[in-house]
Formats: sequence, structure tokens, C-alpha cells
Amino acid sequence: MDADFFDGINRAKVSKVTLLMRFAKTLHPHRRRILPYYDYPISTGPLEGETHNKTQKSWLFITPGTLVG
Repeated sequence: MDADFFDGINRAKVSKVTLLMRFAKTLHPHRRRILPYYDYPISTGPLEGETHNKTQKSWLFITPGTLVG
């Protein structure tokens, strides 16, 4: 699978199709980190959700007319 992925990036680079070339240029620096994600799917989603909930709760304590900044 790794070879297919890297081959696809290389083929897109030389395809002469502008959108594919741009997409390959974007993926290229991250290619070593994209595939391991599928072996070890670690996500910060739960942490970000917890932070969002705390932010929402803090807004409950702000009364109208209070300057926040």
C-alpha cells in the first residue's frame, strides 16, 4: 500500500494536471505521517471537544454588558 500511495503522488506530480500537481505538492511533505495514521488512529477530537465544552460553560457566566477582552 505504501508503494501505491507514493507512486500516486509521483504520478500526480508529473501529470501536467494543475489540480493534481498542487494536491501532490501539498501531500508530499506529509507523506511519511499520513499512512501511519491508519495503523495507529490517534485523534485529538475528544480533547478538543472537552475544551469546547469548557469554553461554552465559561460563556454562561458572562452577563450582558460585560466587556470581554
